[in-house]
Amino acid sequence: LLERASIAKAVSECRKTIIGSMAPVFTAVTSTGDSISIANYRDKKYVLLYFWADKVSETPYAKEVINNMTKDIPPHDIVRISISCNIDGDEWRQEVHKYGAEYLHAEQPMSTDLYQLFVKQISSLYPFGTLPTYILIDKKGKIASVSEGVGGFVQN
Repeated sequence: LLERASIAKAVSECRKTIIGSMAPVFTAVTSTGDSISIANYRDKKYVLLYFWADKVSETPYAKEVINNMTKDIPPHDIVRISISCNIDGDEWRQEVHKYGAEYLHAEQPMSTDLYQLFVKQISSLYPFGTLPTYILIDKKGKIASVSEGVGGFVQN
């Protein structure tokens, strides 16, 4: 068995290895019905992926992390994509309505089974240990930085 410190170190090392690697491409449908793919933004814009659940988007920490990750990027030069890992569709719609056009919101499939498959597919492309997780992808399509949970900002 690994001790807690060993596990934390292993997770940290795993995160460091993905920084600088090409971001896995996925396609999703937004809350407005449009199809989005991070491949569409390559060589054009930065992409901030924001994995969240419940009301994590309301915390001052969330705003601080996003500001730190994007402080050197002009607002018009970044696309923000939110991906909810919450099954409650009503709660999801309330959060999407609250944050509106600031993000492209990956739509939740209507059935619980389809939703769980969607989250499983995304989390297999972007493994994360906790929510919220933020992943910044540069214009070349490489992962530039990752932040998970309420601590631990990793940047190259």
